[in-house]
Amino acid sequence: DNTLVIETTGFVDTDRIRQHEPEGDRIVNMSFFHKELHRVFHEHKQGIDCPFEAWRLKNTHRQGFKTQFFYKCDMCLYEANIWSYPTNCKTVDVNIAIIAGTTTGIGQLEKQLVLERNEIINNRAYITVVADGSWAKRSYGTAYDSLFGVGAIIGYRTTKVLFVGIRNKFCTIYHIAEEKDIKDIMQTIELSG
Repeated sequence: DNTLVIETTGFVDTDRIRQHEPEGDRIVNMSFFHKELHRVFHEHKQGIDCPFEAWRLKNTHRQGFKTQFFYKCDMCLYEANIWSYPTNCKTVDVNIAIIAGTTTGIGQLEKQLVLERNEIINNRAYITVVADGSWAKRSYGTAYDSLFGVGAIIGYRTTKVLFVGIRNKFCTIYHIAEEKDIKDIMQTIELSG
């Protein structure tokens, strides 16, 4: 049985001891991950000459399609973590990129289904959609209009969400300008509608 840590021979094979074995697939930016792994490893071994073999994966944490890997050195007990994908503002977040790509793909799929059925008017493919939205209006003795509303457009054939729009009647910038009596900002916002 390969799951035993200590074999019946009494010999402990330290190479088979695993503190954490990640499961499943991950999306990893190999260039970024490789550079970070080297950077973090070299930063940690400033005083003691720890070998790379002492570097152990202790845990992982998934955040959508990104994974955070937690490492610990068995010799000096230094701990560090590395993301599978850059987390800075210069790179598009992998979760956002995948959502954008999926949404674009759904629209293309709807278009392809329309073209296959030859549902073209004036040389244009018209996609049939279902739309729904809500802007709460209720009154329990007082008139109340919600400051927020939402609308969604769903592809008729794929039943997938093509667009979600969330709108807000409350403008924070206008509110602050009004409190500070800054007329030119208020006027600009009023003119833009």
